[in-house]
Amino acid sequence: MSDDERPPDQTPWGDKEEEWQDMAGFWWVSTPRHGGIYLTSEQRKDIPDLIKPHSSDAEAIWWEEDSAWSLPIVSLLSQRRHGSLSEEEEHVLEQAHDTARDSFPDEWEQITGREIKQAESYEREEGRETAAIHTDELLAGTIWRSSPENAWVPEGMVGVAAYPGKAFLDSNMDPARTHEARYFLIPEAEVKWRTPPFEIDAERYQEVTGREGTPRIQTPEAERPKPESPSNEPQHKKHRGRGR
Repeated sequence: MSDDERPPDQTPWGDKEEEWQDMAGFWWVSTPRHGGIYLTSEQRKDIPDLIKPHSSDAEAIWWEEDSAWSLPIVSLLSQRRHGSLSEEEEHVLEQAHDTARDSFPDEWEQITGREIKQAESYEREEGRETAAIHTDELLAGTIWRSSPENAWVPEGMVGVAAYPGKAFLDSNMDPARTHEARYFLIPEAEVKWRTPPFEIDAERYQEVTGREGTPRIQTPEAERPKPESPSNEPQHKKHRGRGR
């Protein structure tokens, strides 16, 4: 067995204490304070980009044990031909479906191609309640972490697509399909473990337009510089366009 097929001693949660394989062949590790699963390089080849940000290292190697573990298992085992899974693999997949559907409803729908019914997902129902309370206010729908693929999101910030609460209700909690988003940059420390939808203060956060390529940052009104007083300077010196 190659070294890459076994979890290394260092994990995102500290030094490894134990390791074992579950019934479906996935490696699990435990540490003094937490744990999760480790994917081999072969397994990582088939992990879709849409769920990689939920891994503990954002590279699809480590997935924590509370809920994120379910995403790679659903993704990998669901790709297998129907009827080819062993009884043990079916059991692990069923548990993963329940967890992913509950905690990551959007990702679960994209992975499986199935639509979650009402009351099937805790996160979706909690989000529905939030949208009902904030029907006319902006709520975060999708978030992006800073990465080479998301060059419009600076280091230390999170990019957010925001929609009115009623847009979530009108679209069965998937406003991106039916409504136009407004994009904002929020300090990463303020997002932490928050799960969309959550309220967005449009007056406080920087709004981004032209998200493709180099985005244009809309500075909040309170922070915009006041117009300069007229002077006798040459016109080419006096005119200053806002930076992009």
